[in-house]
Amino acid sequence: MLRRALAERLRPINLLPVRGPFPGILFFRPWGDLVVCLGVTRARHFRGAFTGDLSASFGFVWRLAAKGVPPGASARISRLLSPSERLALVDQALCIPGVEDAWWSDGDAGSIDKFVQGVALALPRFCTEERGSEVRRAAPLIERDRLAREICCRALLPGPSSEPKVRSPAHVRGVGKEFYEAAERVLMRSAASGSGRAGADLVESMATEAWRYSVHLSVGETQAVGNRSRSGGR
Repeated sequence: MLRRALAERLRPINLLPVRGPFPGILFFRPWGDLVVCLGVTRARHFRGAFTGDLSASFGFVWRLAAKGVPPGASARISRLLSPSERLALVDQALCIPGVEDAWWSDGDAGSIDKFVQGVALALPRFCTEERGSEVRRAAPLIERDRLAREICCRALLPGPSSEPKVRSPAHVRGVGKEFYEAAERVLMRSAASGSGRAGADLVESMATEAWRYSVHLSVGETQAVGNRSRSGGR
């Protein structure tokens, strides 16, 4: 199984699985006050082929498509490799001449090993000071982080709760209704102030994001960084 094979091979370079829904397989590792995520997705035109993209943000969002997010916040693994590295590490049978995108085979242990080697080479090239500065200045990423941390802290506070309007779908296992309730409250308040919206898709996305904060960060760290964000400490 690709998920298990990748998890075993990526652990030595400190990339760990991210829990929760994703249209593929998601891994992460801390990068100072940021988080780098590796998203592994399958090809639509090559059976059994997969590729990967690195994405940087304050949390576990991957390749957020929003105005104000710098293009450099994400990058395809193959585009971070030199021509000689691509020749050595990429399955040439899955490469299209003249196209920088590249694919690896999920049924070949050697191909999976080469993908992980490519990730190991790409990571330090992706995690540059210039890229980190761009991400830290991106208003949509700053706002999403603020909302996620506020939702997380609210969901973890003891007290009475109400039934959220948006129900946790079956595929989002582990995301408690308290995160949906907190997401609805925070996003509705944000929408009422004119600084956001509170649609069902966004509630689900932010509830999952906040839940991931609670799973992959300690509660104390989540609250401390959330307080620092609100006080302008970033």
